[in-house]
Amino acid sequence: MKIILSIVVLILGMNFLGESISSHEGHNDTLMKSTHGGTVKRTTDYYIELVQEKALQVFIMDHDYKNAINSVGNIQFFVVSKGKSLPLKYESSKDSLTIRDGFQSFAHFKLKMVIPKSKITANKKAQSQKEEIVYFPLENE
Repeated sequence: MKIILSIVVLILGMNFLGESISSHEGHNDTLMKSTHGGTVKRTTDYYIELVQEKALQVFIMDHDYKNAINSVGNIQFFVVSKGKSLPLKYESSKDSLTIRDGFQSFAHFKLKMVIPKSKITANKKAQSQKEEIVYFPLENE
């Protein structure tokens, strides 16, 4: 009887904990929505969304999902494959960065982005690190 009572208490406790966690909506920063159908990664200051088609299109948003392409600064892109890192050129528009060439010859590769940290974050946290690095594993068909 004690075993059955213990199991019932355990099940009720787990149910309560599950409801408590799910009712805490809106505060989970690990959930990131894709606004352009791509893969989203979070950095200290931004959400970075990558859409891979014939070209690689990169959208940069602040944590309120507003376009932040003009506030980022000098981003650098690299294709990383088999231990080699090669720089990529990109075109900038009002809402995205587009990489058209330099990655198509690699079957499996990572897109490496080097993103400067905002001055606000760098000063607020007094970090010695002045940039963040984000990787997107990709492949070509």
